[in-house]
Amino acid sequence: KEAAAKAGIKPGMPLMERVKRAKGLTVGITRPGALTDDLARNIFARAGLKVPDDVRIISAGGAGTMLPALRNRKIDIITISTPHPETILSENIGMWFVNLAAGEDPAIKDFMMSTLMASPELIREKPDLVKRMTRAVMNSLKYINETSVDQLTKDMTPFFGKSVKPAALRISVETVKAAVNPTGKMSDAAVATTFKLMKKPGKLKNLQSLKRSDVWTDDLVK
Repeated sequence: KEAAAKAGIKPGMPLMERVKRAKGLTVGITRPGALTDDLARNIFARAGLKVPDDVRIISAGGAGTMLPALRNRKIDIITISTPHPETILSENIGMWFVNLAAGEDPAIKDFMMSTLMASPELIREKPDLVKRMTRAVMNSLKYINETSVDQLTKDMTPFFGKSVKPAALRISVETVKAAVNPTGKMSDAAVATTFKLMKKPGKLKNLQSLKRSDVWTDDLVK
């Protein structure tokens, strides 16, 4: 929050204005080439900020080293997955810089963070197994979509309560619930966004293009 206040970053500020104000700040990612790195570089580039001239990006490792670095003001922004940003929020020492799960960045509003995949051979040879797995995923999505944050938090406590404090767990559930696709279906936008984000840093060198029809069938989720 101190770094945000100094940079003039405030909640509710337009996205790109917020990002541009990160000039001069230090951003902690998990490691070079990770999704945390790709996402940070992507949004700073779109705001016209150059690394490392305008924004410094450093490898801060996992939560065990990244969170203490933020608490001790060694870094100003963290890029890491749930429940770690939520832990910082629950301690009231940080604020959302960009909440991708809430759709704050229109360019990455639909993204394939977690995807259930199966080979064509498995689908042909063991269709019942694949259908059961698909049905289980769809039931999970339905449960998440239809259940309140309070009830979801209560249900998740036996699994995560020992490692995540109650306040952080509730915020984490809120974050994930907002990001879950209730239909279970890939969209053209999700495929295009994910491909573009992964392709730009030089990954997927042998893949020049990708369409939803290349990797998706609706048959199992009808």
